Parts: sequence; structure tokens; C-alpha cells
Amino acid sequence: MDGPEDKFVYFFGRVCLEDFMEILLVCYHGYGVAASKLVRSMYEHTVTLRYLHEHPAEVDTFIDYYLVQNDRLISRLIETFGETILPAEVIAEARRKAAEVKEDFMILFASTPVPRCDLITHGTG
Repeated sequence: MDGPEDKFVYFFGRVCLEDFMEILLVCYHGYGVAASKLVRSMYEHTVTLRYLHEHPAEVDTFIDYYLVQNDRLISRLIETFGETILPAEVIAEARRKAAEVKEDFMILFASTPVPRCDLITHGTG
């Protein structure tokens, strides 16, 4: 392993192996529906892993987008459970980190009546 990108790909590959082992376990115990849910997750992880292996320069972008997703998750937690669900420092730190990279994931919608920028959501709503 030469650099941090190789290490990331290696450990993300480990996630795929863990997914596979979980699929074997639930299949062995007769939980086929659970296995089919896990297969989708493993497939998505594998496709992502292959892409990052072939494009190591994208690893940092992949990691940065996690910060944005984490901020969105925290927002949903606060909407559902209130401000006290997490310590204020955790919320502030997550928001700060997401703000540092959020501009990299904004796209311009010029075809709307009033042009606007929105965050790329990859189908997460």
C-alpha cells in the first residue's frame, strides 16, 4: 500500500468482505430476505470500491461527501428528536466540517424561473 488512497480502498474492501460474511450467516440461518437486502448493499459497496480503485484521486471527494451526508443526517435527527439529541459541540463540529466542503457539491439550476444552487443529493431527498 503506497498511499492513503490505497489504504482507503483496502479497508473499504474489508467492508465488502464483512458484507459477504453477513450474507453467508443469514443464508445459513434461513433468512433469505435479509440476505437479499445485504446483497444490494454489498453490490453498491463493490461498485464504489471498483470505481475508487480505478480513480484514486476521487477518494478525497468520496470522503468529503461523507461530511455533507453526516450533516444532513444530524439535521434529520434534530428535526425528529429535538436539539438535545446530540451534544452541541458535536453538532457544531459536524456543521463546520460540512460547510468547509459543501460548495464542492453544489450544482446550478439555471433552467428554473429563478436560477438557484442546490446540494447534490444522489437520490437521498
